[in-house]
Order: sequence, then C-alpha cells, then structure tokens
Amino acid sequence: MLTQVIPEHIVFRIVSVFLLLGVLAMSFMPLDSVDPLRLNIGNSVDIGHIVAYALLAGATMLSVPRQALTLWRGVGIVFTISLLGLAIELLQPLAGRTTSVVDFTENEVGIVCGMTIFCGYLIFRMIQDKGQQ
Repeated sequence: MLTQVIPEHIVFRIVSVFLLLGVLAMSFMPLDSVDPLRLNIGNSVDIGHIVAYALLAGATMLSVPRQALTLWRGVGIVFTISLLGLAIELLQPLAGRTTSVVDFTENEVGIVCGMTIFCGYLIFRMIQDKGQQ
C-alpha cells in the first residue's frame, strides 16, 4: 500500500495541493467553459462548490500529522480556506466572472461538510487505534 511507503499526511498534502490548484483553475476559467461542468440542483445549488471545498478542507486537515493536530491548527485551516473562498469570489470579476454570495455560501457549506467528514474519520481512527492496543 502507498501509505506504508509514504506517510499518510504527505499523501494528503500532495492531494491538497492538487485540489487547491483545481479550485483556483475552475474559479478563474471563463464562465462559458465552466458551465458544462456545473453540478446544479435545480436553479440554485451548485454541488460542485460544496464538493470541491469539502474535499479541500478534509484533505488539508488530513495533511497535518495527527500528533501535530490541535484545535487552533484546525481553526486556522478552516479560516484560511474560508478566506481563500472569499478572495476568489472577490477577484473573479477580474477574470470576467461575477462575485456571488451564493457561491461563497456554498463554499462555506462545503468546508463544514469536509470538516464533519474529517472529524468522523478522526474518531474512527482513534477507535481503531484503541482496539489495536
């Protein structure tokens, strides 16, 4: 298995970088080239924002070694990703796109989803580690 050769947090650090690059690329692409890729529910919710930011938040949290993970480090990661989403939304008009409060809200929902999944995974790993002792 790959994580036996490379530590798990390093794998997730690499994944986080690629996810970040993907989010940045999609955020500043011309809207007509992004529209076919949108995952909308009805006319309002774009699932793509939620999924992208959930994956980015979860992978970034997993990129920190468990022994180095603290509450404040987690808060810092969430705050940083949240600021990234805000900065992207504010800078999108420079790329011919529009700033959207709805998109920013979807980004935040994605961060919460990613953190929820991460916490569940962390609890699962802690229970699994206790069972092996």
